[in-house]
Amino acid sequence: MKLPRLFLALLTSALVVHASSPPAEPDISVTFTIVGWTDKVTDTLGYRKNGTIEKLVVPAYQRSASYTYTGSREMELFRILGETCTSIASDKNKPIPIATVTFPASLKKATILLTPSGSGYNSIVITDDLDQFPLGKALVLNLTRGHIGVFCNKKDPIVLGSNQHQIASPDARGVLDTIIAQENNGRWQALERNYLTVLPNQQTAIIIYTNNAVSNSPLVVTLRQTPPGESTPHG
Repeated sequence: MKLPRLFLALLTSALVVHASSPPAEPDISVTFTIVGWTDKVTDTLGYRKNGTIEKLVVPAYQRSASYTYTGSREMELFRILGETCTSIASDKNKPIPIATVTFPASLKKATILLTPSGSGYNSIVITDDLDQFPLGKALVLNLTRGHIGVFCNKKDPIVLGSNQHQIASPDARGVLDTIIAQENNGRWQALERNYLTVLPNQQTAIIIYTNNAVSNSPLVVTLRQTPPGESTPHG
């Protein structure tokens, strides 16, 4: 049986349109912790989960409990105005978007650093997937406003711009001798030195920042975590 020419033309056109349409970006599923990179986050914050807003507890300079998220790569954070507000569609005390966290594609685990910015917050995502942040290594992150050099175990400096990071290896004893330096007239000027322990069964994030109210020199905070299945050393 011969099909009408008009039907064949319409079928061919539909196939062409379908083939040329870009595929929808798949959702991601992420387990994350969140760190308030300020003395304290005074707002009550939350994120969208299963059609409602789940509250977040955001501690200062340390990791929160673990949360899970499934959705697009851009996760919105909200300021919650009422104790009983959980519905996104609620008109009264409707949560206000105050930050967007953009996760890298295929990410499974992450740490979110939340820094104040005007009336909202900026977010920085640290990838905690083991293929990018191996156990027994250190992730050195620069949160200062300028570029710095970090000399690790007397090797050539790791040069980091603002918000940039790089993986560094400790010595055979599990010690990372770090010298933070600033370039001055083409030469590195040492500002701060730290001896940091990097355990073989942990991920160690070394975060360098400045707080002029505390010190003119760079400050260092170390965040450590032991992934599930790894034992925490004693002593």
